[in-house]
Amino acid sequence: MPERGKLTNNILIKYRPAVLDDLLGNQRAKTAVRNMVRNGLPPGVMFIGPPGVGKSTMAEMLVRMVACENRAENGDACRICSSCRTDLRRGVPLGDVAIFWRNCAGVSLDDMRRMLDKALERYGTILFYFEEAHNAAGRLEDLLLTALEDPVENASFILCTPQPRVFGEALLTRLSRIHLRPPPRTELLALMHRIAANENWPVLSDELLTYCCDIHQDLPRAAVGQVWHCVLSGITTPQELAADLG
Repeated sequence: MPERGKLTNNILIKYRPAVLDDLLGNQRAKTAVRNMVRNGLPPGVMFIGPPGVGKSTMAEMLVRMVACENRAENGDACRICSSCRTDLRRGVPLGDVAIFWRNCAGVSLDDMRRMLDKALERYGTILFYFEEAHNAAGRLEDLLLTALEDPVENASFILCTPQPRVFGEALLTRLSRIHLRPPPRTELLALMHRIAANENWPVLSDELLTYCCDIHQDLPRAAVGQVWHCVLSGITTPQELAADLG
């Protein structure tokens, strides 16, 4: 039998939102993303919010929406074209869009400029994506300040971080910031019941689900993972879960 951690990851991947309307809450953030796709990306975008709220998911949706070959009228990616089916982390071009998926290590302004110049010879849009950007805040901030002072047309930098304040105001004011917050409790509970029904889990009480939400402050990834732990462990009450967590 697979390890529990792997089983939990499988559930989280299976129910990871695929389009903006799948994301819980955050209507203002969804509108901001749709407007960016409709009107053109700004030079820099920062997705901000606590871990597990959906920053990386929304950033990836933005990239796919920009690159999609058959985008829906509301801006959503079609999910079936070759660009939509490509693993973004491979860093391969998506149609007319070049993607540079960076982990904030081993990148310099000279490297970035060389990549930009080469990519602009072949592609119409260039996207640099920095996940967990706070892990390299000092070096990344200097690099981006220089890049954004003289932005390259059709090139955008996309960052995700739960800690925006590690960056200075000089950079933050140059970025379009999108804040994500935990969704309404009712939406999160509805998602949990839907997953339980789809997966044929035992009937789970609202009392237990609510306790899972309380523990993880309504953050979807952690709360759903906690529910799955309860299913695997045969936990049926908040008291049993509290004892299990010590």
